[in-house]
Amino acid sequence: MVYDDLIIGSGLTALSVAYGLEAGRKVCVLAGSRYPELQFYDSSSNTPCANNGFGGLGSYWHGVIPTGQPCFFFDTDRHLFEELFNHFYPDSVGERYGQPWLFVPYRPIRPATHWKKLCIERSNLKIAHAKADLIEYKKGVWTATAGGVCNSAKRIWLAAGALGTPAILENSPEFQKMSRAYVSDHVILYLGQIDRRRHPHILPPKVDRKASGVWMQGSYDSSNLGLITTKPARFSYATLDNGIEQRSAFGLPTAGVLAKIWKAGSLGLISEAMFNKLGLFPDSNRLSVYAQIRIEDAYRLKPGHLTLDANIMAIQSGIRNFRHNLEMPELELSKQPELYIRGIHLHNSLNSGALASHSMLANKNLTIVDSSCIADIGPEHHSFKAMVKAFSLAKSN
Repeated sequence: MVYDDLIIGSGLTALSVAYGLEAGRKVCVLAGSRYPELQFYDSSSNTPCANNGFGGLGSYWHGVIPTGQPCFFFDTDRHLFEELFNHFYPDSVGERYGQPWLFVPYRPIRPATHWKKLCIERSNLKIAHAKADLIEYKKGVWTATAGGVCNSAKRIWLAAGALGTPAILENSPEFQKMSRAYVSDHVILYLGQIDRRRHPHILPPKVDRKASGVWMQGSYDSSNLGLITTKPARFSYATLDNGIEQRSAFGLPTAGVLAKIWKAGSLGLISEAMFNKLGLFPDSNRLSVYAQIRIEDAYRLKPGHLTLDANIMAIQSGIRNFRHNLEMPELELSKQPELYIRGIHLHNSLNSGALASHSMLANKNLTIVDSSCIADIGPEHHSFKAMVKAFSLAKSN
């Protein structure tokens, strides 16, 4: 059987492609393993960088959706942003679009749940729990080999993730040498604190609670290179630098975060978690200040793309440059500037120049929709923006 569309991957962008395609099309989803197959940043942590199982890393996504636009890859119509947003949440984006607001939903989008709903709605949609190994194009038809089985389609949507997609292309004879030696990422920095009693012009974090989640207002630095957020510094967190090591727990999968929070017994950590999820305690005298920034070539890809080597020089250089250029005179600076939290936002693992010049990618119905091909991802969480981009591409084809 030759399908109309073959979607490789089952994470957030793959799900968005399926929603964007016409309901009548015959679609096969090579969804990866039935159960999680996590890859980690390194052997000494529990922080995942990829999941080859059903639902991808979306199964562990915290669900934060930004509405700002300080990047080049995201040029999609706001109506499509709102259409996809309202498919999952009834809240209005309104005037927040294009501004540094963050939506923290009470229930993140979990791909596995929505795939089940979509399969009920669309009889022509098939989910195959198999991991794609390679792709080929012969006589006008694409084939993807997964678990020893060849699947054929008129069009392929490649959404296996920042590590999975390069691995598939490297295994495919026509697409070898498409991957880069490095992959980029976000890191989250603890910048320090602001005492609002000394600087009363600094306003508390702006919070707007809705039925589906909490809207929180952030800001950008003067160069639009960092997303700045403030959190109430309460209990142990009211002391400068206390808790930055505990705060790194938020890089873990959701279940691990909750377990570690309660096990730690830190009221500061618990209060910040309650603010993140429920918008509680915003009017605090002291504020913790964080920034999320993009680090070019943050990790070196090892052969086979199974593990990563941290490019410490690039990470620390990016952190130092951002701190040096930050204009925030009210800030009481952290005494531990070397500490950071992994953003779990890997991207830019493919050579964009090689992709643009590759003859097989010109009008051959192969579209890469995940973050592997995004170079300028901006300082914000990219997941929902990548979803909207994939949704837009699918609707236009």
